[in-house]
Amino acid sequence: KFLHKFILFIDVIIITYFYLYLITILFYLFVCLLLMNVDLIFFLLFYILFILILSLYLFIFILFILFNLI
Repeated sequence: KFLHKFILFIDVIIITYFYLYLITILFYLFVCLLLMNVDLIFFLLFYILFILILSLYLFIFILFILFNLI
């Protein structure tokens, strides 16, 4: 039961970090748009996509662990 709560706690931390990260990247993207730096915009878009995919895999993995514990 403790492990179950611990994994949920980790999940919440990961999601929180991910959203903070995403907000930071979106802020950078906004700055890049203001500066009109196209190369950096493409790089950041790729980066956002990569992080979204990674977080999705992580989320599915954690859900899988949770369902195994129940």
